[in-house]
Amino acid sequence: MSTGQIFLTLASLVLLGYISLNIQRMYVSSVETTVDMQMMNDAVNFGRDLSEEVQSYAYKYSQLDAQLGGLDDETDPSSRRTDTSQVGRVFHATVELSNEVELDHGQNGRWATIRVYEEVDNSLEMKAELRTGVVNLN
Repeated sequence: MSTGQIFLTLASLVLLGYISLNIQRMYVSSVETTVDMQMMNDAVNFGRDLSEEVQSYAYKYSQLDAQLGGLDDETDPSSRRTDTSQVGRVFHATVELSNEVELDHGQNGRWATIRVYEEVDNSLEMKAELRTGVVNLN
């Protein structure tokens, strides 16, 4: 082999290594993005589940405070709901109930603000906030 062919072979190996390294980097970035999106979806779904539970109290409106009224402190484990996501993250949710007010379309009810926090290194980061109304259907 001549010197030119050796340099050409070395250059092609370097180029192949560079391309494969960039492909691997793109794959890792894609996996990280997918996991982050799954975590966000899990947080929002946890909040939606809690929102549906709040709305189910339309037929048992008098029990709303007794069942969900004390879930308003994210730092107190007994005053929040907890869920573990599919990717192993721990989420906590609180429910803040308003006083009875007139909701949309002239119906009386209460607003429920649901906040979902992710537990990260013994601290809480808010990931989602949902607001739903519940009316008295009794």
